[in-house]
Amino acid sequence: MLDEVVLSLSEVEALALRAARGAGYSWGLAEEAAFATRWLCEQGLDGLRVLADHLDGLMKAGQAPLPPQMHALQWRAADTTPLCPIMTGAAINDHFGLPEGPRQGGLTIGPVAFPALLLPFVAIAAAREKVAAVLGWA
Repeated sequence: MLDEVVLSLSEVEALALRAARGAGYSWGLAEEAAFATRWLCEQGLDGLRVLADHLDGLMKAGQAPLPPQMHALQWRAADTTPLCPIMTGAAINDHFGLPEGPRQGGLTIGPVAFPALLLPFVAIAAAREKVAAVLGWA
């Protein structure tokens, strides 16, 4: 029987950062992954499990994560591979308040691997812009 391990939010963030770096993310994107993981845990969700499943999928696929190809309010991958939720989340955060950004009329993205990892980015961007945002997926 395994004992339950309780981690502080700082430990969660540090573990997520190391895991993302180990999976090949740059320092900046690894920090974004760590932020997203910590935010999910702060909301009572299993952020470490979601990140671990995402990173495991990347490692098994043996490919680099894919950023979105941005065309108006529809973002897709260059091929049929699901978008990276960390890169896509960072792009949402960066583009949210721009005239051509998602705040102006919605945004269709996808498919996205582990879309729960988008929640922190959308929440932070919406709070910054003082608007409500809705995120949905199948």
